[in-house]
Amino acid sequence: MIYWDSSAILKLYVTEPDSRYFVDLAGEKDVQIRSSAILSVEALSALSRKEQAGELRHGAVSLYQELARDVEAGWIVLIPYGPDIVAQAQRVLLMTSKAKTARVLRSLDLIHLASALECNAKTLVTADTRLREIATLAGLKVLP
Repeated sequence: MIYWDSSAILKLYVTEPDSRYFVDLAGEKDVQIRSSAILSVEALSALSRKEQAGELRHGAVSLYQELARDVEAGWIVLIPYGPDIVAQAQRVLLMTSKAKTARVLRSLDLIHLASALECNAKTLVTADTRLREIATLAGLKVLP
């Protein structure tokens, strides 16, 4: 199973230099994408920031509605945030605290990583450098 964090999913809706890779990886909506339920808030926040910075051709709300339709259609499956994710996040924190070099863990990255592990993902798709490092440490294959 492949898990996508918000940074990767947003590349499916916002054209950026590396978006083509993510679009190709996602295919033609024939394979489900799994992500955390926090995607909704993260996506709307990031899209709003990009709109305010003048980086979007289409408005943030329009792009967010497109993403919401993909969730509703079942192409993007959201992993609920709950006690199981919290417990998994605690295990990840303990594991990374034992690593030889200190890792900076942001809370949303930790939720994404815990969600990926909790849904038994073998691969994590992310554009986030820090999350890539921690996911590798947790034993996940990371793309790209």
